[in-house]
Amino acid sequence: MNHMMAFVAANVARIKRTGMTTILGMLNILPPVQIEKWNKYQKIYSNALDVVKDESLGRVAEEAAEQSSEAADHEGVTNIKVSIDGTWLTPRGHSSLHGVATVCSTADPPKVLDFECLSRPCTTCSGLLAIREHNPEMYQQLLAEHIESGCEVYMKL
Repeated sequence: MNHMMAFVAANVARIKRTGMTTILGMLNILPPVQIEKWNKYQKIYSNALDVVKDESLGRVAEEAAEQSSEAADHEGVTNIKVSIDGTWLTPRGHSSLHGVATVCSTADPPKVLDFECLSRPCTTCSGLLAIREHNPEMYQQLLAEHIESGCEVYMKL
C-alpha cells in the first residue's frame, strides 16, 4: 500500500493514524507507517494545504474588497468591515486542546477572510520528551501506549 495514499485517505476520512491502523489490523494488513514517517507525511500534507489555503483566502479577500462599497485603497491599504469570532471546544466538565478563530467580511454573502486553528500541547507527550534523551526505547514504548490510549494531540494527526 502506498504510504502517502494511506495517509491522505486517513486524513480525508478523518480517522487519522490510529483509525487507519485499526481498520488495517482488522483486515490483517500491516499498519500503514511508523509514527516518524506518519509525522513526515503530516508535514508534507500540511504544507500543501497551507499553499492552497493561502491562495484561496487571497482570492476571497480580493472579492470581499471589490464587494465592499466602503473599501478605499490608500497607499496599498484596503478597508473592509469584518466580524471576528473565536471559541474553544469545551465539553461539559473538560478543558479542551482545540479551538478556532475566524475573520469574516460583512459583505453579502459573507466571506471567510482568515482563520486560525488553535491547540494546546498534550502535557503527557511533553513529559515523555524528558525520557527520550535518557532511554529512547522506553520513550518509544510509553509514547506508543499513550497514543493508543487516545492522545488528543496525536488523534488530530
